[in-house]
Amino acid sequence: MNLSGVAWQELDLAVEERHRADAPEKLKGVLAFGEPVVHDCLALAKVAGQKPDAEMKLLSDQHRFTYLRLALTIRPQENLLVRFVSLDLALDRNALCWSMGPMKVEQELKSKAEVSFSTKLKIELAEIGGQTKESAEYVVYQPVVEAFNLQRTDPAWELRAAPGKQLSGVQLFHMVVQAPKGRQCQARVTLRAEIMRHGFLFSYRARRADLREDIATLTV
Repeated sequence: MNLSGVAWQELDLAVEERHRADAPEKLKGVLAFGEPVVHDCLALAKVAGQKPDAEMKLLSDQHRFTYLRLALTIRPQENLLVRFVSLDLALDRNALCWSMGPMKVEQELKSKAEVSFSTKLKIELAEIGGQTKESAEYVVYQPVVEAFNLQRTDPAWELRAAPGKQLSGVQLFHMVVQAPKGRQCQARVTLRAEIMRHGFLFSYRARRADLREDIATLTV
C-alpha cells in the first residue's frame, strides 16, 4: 500500500454559488483524488500479527470489517488559495464507520503512509520524528484536520488552513467500515472545497466528467 503506485484522478470543481460575475465556474488541476485502497481489515490485521479480541471475534460472526484508504492531493495555483476541504462519505444498508484516522490534528503531524490496528480494529497512525529515511513514505498533516460522525453512516473529514497558511500536499485518510455479512454495502465519496481567489472566497463541489458528484463509489 505504498504511495508511489497511486493512480490519481484530476477533479473538476464546479462553483456552488456565484455571487460575483468574476467567480470562475470551474477549476481544474487544484485537487486530485487517488484510487482508493480497499481490503478485508481482519485479514490485514492477521498478516500484521494482530489478533482481534473476544468482542471483535463475536462481532465478526455477523459483520465484516473493511479497511479503506482515501488519498487526496491539494495543489495550490497562482492566485488560488485552498482554505477548506471536506471529504464526506455516505454509507448504506446499515453499514457504519467503525474507526477512522486521523481523528484530530492540531499541530503538524508526520505519519507513516501505512497504519496499524488495535485489537478492536481501531485505526492507529504511526507517528514518526524529524529524522526520516529518504526511502520511507510518510504524510505530513497540517493543522487543522478533524474527523466527524464516528460510528455513524455519514463520516467525514474537514481540513481547515491555519491563519496565514493554505492547504497543500498529499493527505491520506483511513477508515474501517462495519457492515452486516450477506449484504452488499456501498460507500459514496463526495468532496467540497472553499478556495480564495483575488481576496474573495468561493465554494466549490467536486464532480466527475459525467457530472456526478460522487467522486468514488466503493463496495464495502
